[in-house]
Amino acid sequence: MAMLMVVSMLPEMAMADGEQTYVAQIGENTYTDIYEAAAAMQAGDTLTLLADVDIGKHNPVEGYVGFVVNGTFDLNGYTLSGEVRGPIVKFDASKDVTFTIKDSSEGKTGKIINRSTDTAGSVNAIDIAESTVTIDGGTYSAYYPIADASTTGLTILGGTFDGGGGILELAVAAGHLKPGGGGAVGGG
Repeated sequence: MAMLMVVSMLPEMAMADGEQTYVAQIGENTYTDIYEAAAAMQAGDTLTLLADVDIGKHNPVEGYVGFVVNGTFDLNGYTLSGEVRGPIVKFDASKDVTFTIKDSSEGKTGKIINRSTDTAGSVNAIDIAESTVTIDGGTYSAYYPIADASTTGLTILGGTFDGGGGILELAVAAGHLKPGGGGAVGGG
């Protein structure tokens, strides 16, 4: 029973007949763990999802996938999901990160989903923090899909945003939210 509980807390890896499947790629390097892939990113890299990943259920200060360097996260038609009282993806506020999240898949089916129903805290798909982030496609679903406490900027070129509490949990300086294109907005 204890072993089962520990295993259930680990991020879900794509499995094929008991063999590990790669869930992310950076250049020629492939990874079976989304956290390991994010930690391996160097400035300018693109991390591409290769499979759906469920990071499980976590408390607010742990469990999110963190990005600390300039780069790109390509959803590539897959879903990164979890049940987190906080964000699924977070950018490091101390690093002044410039980042793009996109979905290069033909069907544009990439998603970041936070399944938490806890409305007492910040429940987000992504937390911009003090970074400059461009969203160019993908679907973002959470109570507040985007948390933005940015003083640098958020640019939305496209995407779908579905949130029961609204689209943005906003704490931005005037003039730092820059809608730049298309996108669909949903509400709960």
